[in-house]
Formats: sequence, C-alpha cells, structure tokens
Amino acid sequence: MPILKISSPPTEKELSLLSQELPGYIKLVADIENKILYGGCRLHADAEQILLKEGSKQENIWGGGVDLNTKRMDFSAIANIRPSLDNPSPDILSKERRDKFELIVKKYFPNFS
Repeated sequence: MPILKISSPPTEKELSLLSQELPGYIKLVADIENKILYGGCRLHADAEQILLKEGSKQENIWGGGVDLNTKRMDFSAIANIRPSLDNPSPDILSKERRDKFELIVKKYFPNFS
C-alpha cells in the first residue's frame, strides 16, 4: 500500500498507485495549516500518523477523498470524529476547515468538485 505525499497533480501512473488500495477512489489526509497532502492510505489514520511524525498538529489534520470516476470530492473520514474539536461526525463540519481542506485538494485535483 503506497502512501504518497502529493506535491503536484498526480500523473496517470501515480493515480493508479494512489487508488491501488481502493480502485477508483483515493483516501486523502491533509494538514490544513501547512498545506501538506498525503494519499493512497488504507485507513486515513495511516497517513495521519505520517503527518504527526513530521510535526503536524493533530487539530490541523483532516481526511476525505476523491472518487476518480465521478470526479467528486468528499470530506469524510473516521479520523475526523473529534468531539473535543466540535466535530462529532466523520464529515468535516466546520466550514473554515472544510474550505481549507478543499483548497488543498483542488490544487492537486483541479477537476474535482
């Protein structure tokens, strides 16, 4: 399972690697303050651990994904359930956090909505 840091729009080969775990779908995890994005994990928590080891703060790490077939983005991850940050749902509920996550994802997946 390749977990890749995404620093430019993925090539077809990279998209294939990133969606290896879930064909047609890429799980993504972002540090919304430092604008770092990882993808290709089986569990969002796997990429979350990488970001934590790199020095990201837990409250800045949020997950979601992109569906390669429908070109749709989502803002849902079990790792997003954080009642202490007023997020008792798998979805990113805060408009500010959701917007930051969306901007990062759109930078590398510009044709996704």
